[in-house]
Amino acid sequence: LIEANLSFISRILERELIIPNWTDFCAEIEAMFNACKAVTDGQVATYIPQLARCDPDIWALSVCTVDGQRFSLGSAATNFTMQASQFPLAYAVALNHCQDEFNVHDFVGFEPSGLPYRSMALNCDNKPHNPLIGTGAMVVASLIKPHLPLSDRFDFVSEVSYQFYLLPSLLSRANWWYKEFAGSEYVGFNNAAFLSERSSSDRNVAIGHILRENKCFPADSSLAETLDFYFQMCSIETNCESGSLMAATLANSGVCPVTNQCVMSPQSVRSTLSLMSSTGMYDFSGQFAFQVGLPAKSAISGCLQLVVPGVCGFCMYSPALDKLSNPAKAELVNRFNFHNFEGRLKPSSTDKLDPCVKPYEASAHEALTIFYAAFHNDVAALRRAYLRGYSMQLKDYDQRTALHIAASEGHLATVRFLTDVCGLSPREPDRWGFTPLLEAQRFSWPAVEAHLARAVRQDSANSTNASSAVAAEVIGEAADETEGTSQV
Repeated sequence: LIEANLSFISRILERELIIPNWTDFCAEIEAMFNACKAVTDGQVATYIPQLARCDPDIWALSVCTVDGQRFSLGSAATNFTMQASQFPLAYAVALNHCQDEFNVHDFVGFEPSGLPYRSMALNCDNKPHNPLIGTGAMVVASLIKPHLPLSDRFDFVSEVSYQFYLLPSLLSRANWWYKEFAGSEYVGFNNAAFLSERSSSDRNVAIGHILRENKCFPADSSLAETLDFYFQMCSIETNCESGSLMAATLANSGVCPVTNQCVMSPQSVRSTLSLMSSTGMYDFSGQFAFQVGLPAKSAISGCLQLVVPGVCGFCMYSPALDKLSNPAKAELVNRFNFHNFEGRLKPSSTDKLDPCVKPYEASAHEALTIFYAAFHNDVAALRRAYLRGYSMQLKDYDQRTALHIAASEGHLATVRFLTDVCGLSPREPDRWGFTPLLEAQRFSWPAVEAHLARAVRQDSANSTNASSAVAAEVIGEAADETEGTSQV
């Protein structure tokens, strides 16, 4: 066991995981989780009877990083139906496994609709606007192995065996592909939710007829089977712990962090995350992208999956929905600089935390920038570093400053900038006792030596003048005290 995971264990011991200070990160998550408990906005969805019976006070969260670090809070083991949160995975299945038969985007568009999530509208090409709304998800369902029997099509996205006496011909197993996505953790099927959704499906049936009228489905598709398959996938059941692992698999370019198995191509991940960023939150997508700036997908069941690419995946469950049918407690990551455009702006214009920064990383980056620029006589790079507030006095493991490096290389322009502008001392010794002036002498750089010698003299004069000024001030204060005593 240890040998097979030696690399992972060594990264743990050396604190090289993606979030090095996991304890502090979890403490921040817990503080925000508890703060969100007080939020009472929103109501449960009522158009599906099974969803209307959910407890609106349930609040759960799980996070999983690309290295497999995991943390859960609240009712994280409570099962719920995925509903629309499985749309990105269904789209990924179609991209990964059905491109030989169909080009997915010949049937469905890319653009956000700007319309309510149950809208019947199509785009100007008479296609669904994107795969992450109801119309688009129905079309995607019709593209997944349409020539197979319905039971085999569901088997294609299933693993755990289920036998339902009400629907023996429709179901035999639940979601093997989704289960791979979740690292073989819990992914099941809620037959009651399926029956409930199918019995209240008038609007979805109407949408299906509109899609068929506009030839949105492949030729010879059965509308009844497509709708049943769509309802089955919406009734796939999971919990926050498995859901966060699905999101982390997307964050990890399609590789499950727990099993290390590649379940999705990087190209499919890119397409899926792109659509989640622009269309995943229905008519709240624009505002969510503006405020949070991360790929996400919400569902009428109260599930919200959030992907921080290259870092982690979140899954939150709160059956209470806001007016746009999004979980009302979805502001959880606003304390961190996970927004796509916050972490990339330098210097950072935000006071949010960056949990991925390692303790030594910032100073190491500054030191590398300064030393490399000094070695290559790149005064422009040094000036940029200085203006960004970098510590120009940084030393390497041999206690050498950038001035030592520039002096030993004979870079007069850099030496002048470091002494005259940055104020580095020419008399600072390294671990062997060599100062920048001695380095210039050792490597025979007379112009640099002359400049540093003048800097040493100026430094000495400044020190003498400063000492004299301090002494004069002390003498003056003593004289004032003596005069005051005499007057008394």
